[in-house]
Amino acid sequence: MHASAAQTQTGVLLGIGDSVMSGAGLGRGRLTFIAIAADKIKRRLALTVFAADGEPCSQHVQRFPEEAAHFDASAANNVVVISCGHNDILHAGRGAKGVAAALSSIRTLCTDYHRAGWKVVVETRQKIVPAIDLVDQISFNTQLAKNFRAYNCDAISDIWRDGHLGENGNPGDPTYYEGDQVHPNERGQALWATYTAKAIDSVLH
Repeated sequence: MHASAAQTQTGVLLGIGDSVMSGAGLGRGRLTFIAIAADKIKRRLALTVFAADGEPCSQHVQRFPEEAAHFDASAANNVVVISCGHNDILHAGRGAKGVAAALSSIRTLCTDYHRAGWKVVVETRQKIVPAIDLVDQISFNTQLAKNFRAYNCDAISDIWRDGHLGENGNPGDPTYYEGDQVHPNERGQALWATYTAKAIDSVLH
């Protein structure tokens, strides 16, 4: 899904992600975490989302010139939230190779937006065992949380630390997950949004 809203003078909130950000599994009219976060933050920003089911970060790297060209790079409060990586691991394969591929794509995308003048928020991801080996998820998320500033990110929304969606969570818990044990349900999306909104607020003037 590629949904967009017109810009306002205050800036843009751009969400780049995959099926979680596009709302897979949610019923019609239910808000994704990025939409909920947009309503929570202290400054009004026009929300645009580039996200689709199964989409890896590497595709957004390839489309960066096209996607970034939609916006005025001189705006002081343009914020991009980059929330992807699972599909990169799935495409590249299990183990260190897949983790390295995912982190490389995220680092490139964060750097591209940083150099274009955006405030960059990156996110660790939710637990989705058994879809991806737990050891790979631990490696990916801990490395991203440790090195996000070296990736030219201004802030991190660390979902992996959450007790329900992160490392100690249970994807089989219907309180926060859809039945596929991958996608957060409405309550899970709302919980996720609290992390996203806090990170966005931390980079706004």
